[in-house]
Amino acid sequence: MERHEAEACGTCQHGLTAGMIKAVERRQVYDIPVPRLEVTEHQAAIYCCGHCRAMTTATFPDGVNAHVQYGKRIRAAAVYCNVQQLIPEDRVCQLLRDLFGATSLCAASVTNWVNGTARTLGGVVEHILARLNEGGVRHLDETGLRVAGKLHWLHSISDLAFTHYRISAKRGAVPSFLTGGTIVHDH
Repeated sequence: MERHEAEACGTCQHGLTAGMIKAVERRQVYDIPVPRLEVTEHQAAIYCCGHCRAMTTATFPDGVNAHVQYGKRIRAAAVYCNVQQLIPEDRVCQLLRDLFGATSLCAASVTNWVNGTARTLGGVVEHILARLNEGGVRHLDETGLRVAGKLHWLHSISDLAFTHYRISAKRGAVPSFLTGGTIVHDH
């Protein structure tokens, strides 16, 4: 909250005091906070045992693996921008650099974060494929795209609730695991 007060009467210019306030008019402004990187330094204590003189170092939290690294929130933002918003890796780096001052971020890091996230979602992909294989009406489609400068095909399988995407170097590769139900294609 920011309080704004007047010093003089708008009509006669006489001085005003806090005791003269009779009411407050309110206006609200919604905005995002000033974006900035927040740095958390983790320190692991190193002990010398008083009994045997051996040195023991405390452990760092899970995920704190390097001397300097980006945290889970900025990694999640990068993955979201790349995968959901379809922003190329180098432009994701530029975006995070411009908004948050993440000056040392590189496209290879974004690629690694996306790949790591994909590996953690294997069970979700299996669940989606199992549901799409249950039959019913499913739509299959494909569209061309470039992968490392070469033509590949993005294949999709979907019903009203689920969609599965896969990339193949071959066009027209209908998944052999689909059984039963009705397959619709936009031939």
